Amino acid sequence: MTKRQRTLQVTEWLRQRFPTPLPVYIVFREPTNGPWWDQSEAETKRFGRRLRITLDPRCTIYYLLHALLHEWAHAVDWRHGDIERLQDRGEAPMHSDTWGVTYGRIYRAFFDEQGCQESKDFAAPNRARRQ
Repeated sequence: MTKRQRTLQVTEWLRQRFPTPLPVYIVFREPTNGPWWDQSEAETKRFGRRLRITLDPRCTIYYLLHALLHEWAHAVDWRHGDIERLQDRGEAPMHSDTWGVTYGRIYRAFFDEQGCQESKDFAAPNRARRQ
């Protein structure tokens, strides 16, 4: 299984275990000139009524999975009204207290409560897909 397929397999596990208020889709894209690539190889951004998680495919599987869990916590934590209001003003929430609790729950479920093993039972789509 490729690291892309494994990342998408874990995404399917996350969809089941940690639903998001808005549909989420995954994009694998190498860095281009842009503000967020200067600091990170992953981001979550709202596009209309969907959230897009972008991951750098050149990263190791270890980093991709950690980044996916981190970004999924944003997708779970962000509420539609909050995102619209804050992103329109350029003040999207980053790492709030609720995000921290959400990330902790996701991290523990995956690494401490057999989620890593459970996720291997999920079908890995051939490509990134929309929720």
